[in-house]
Amino acid sequence: MIPKSKAPEHFHTCEETICILSGHGRMWAGESVTEVRPGSMIFLPRELPHRLECKDVSGMMLIGSFYPAGSPAISYNSNTDR
Repeated sequence: MIPKSKAPEHFHTCEETICILSGHGRMWAGESVTEVRPGSMIFLPRELPHRLECKDVSGMMLIGSFYPAGSPAISYNSNTDR
């Protein structure tokens, strides 16, 4: 569950898949911006700069998976070197 907020642009060294379960917002991935809502499925290849914005006052429920498995807390700011 994430509150109404906007994550800073970042990337991961693994692939990420996100399914939006409730709430709505926007996903920035590379050069594209897409509205997301319940049922939206997002695939992010490794090292693709991205950020998710929850615009719903009730928050956004999502489920994510990473391949290879690892901590989603490990991310890199896309504006700095690793």
